[in-house]
Amino acid sequence: MKSTDGPDSDEPTIAYSPLMDLFPHVLTQCLGALEAVIPFFNAIDLSAKDGEAYDEWETLVQQFFNSFVVMAITDGDTPAPARFKKLGFAWEKGSAGTVVSARMGNKLYFLDNLMSEDGVQMTMEWVPLENGIPNYKEAFRVQELVAFHEFRTINVAT
Repeated sequence: MKSTDGPDSDEPTIAYSPLMDLFPHVLTQCLGALEAVIPFFNAIDLSAKDGEAYDEWETLVQQFFNSFVVMAITDGDTPAPARFKKLGFAWEKGSAGTVVSARMGNKLYFLDNLMSEDGVQMTMEWVPLENGIPNYKEAFRVQELVAFHEFRTINVAT
């Protein structure tokens, strides 16, 4: 994965907008809204649990993320959701998109997925970038969002 903005660098180009200061708040709202919907999915025998969820759940997660988060941090820019990487999907070779990045300590992460490991509570899946390359995925509860800082967007390509 490399930046689509700069020369042949492994380090992604990071863009800041004052709207990114809203990110922790709107992401928290998004996760809360998804947790409120989980019982309805369970009531109709559709699982929200990671690994068991159907397309309906993944579509709902993406729509909530677009509505609560992407539209807020892009000031309602209507084509913005199309530019963002689809949550939970692997990067295909030759693809490009925008992701939300953040730092925890001296590590740079990007948000890869919102999921429910237990079918009750939502978690965030962040992927650390080491030398511009995604390494492994780490799951965090919403309470751990306070450990992240410097929220930005990154335009990346594979």
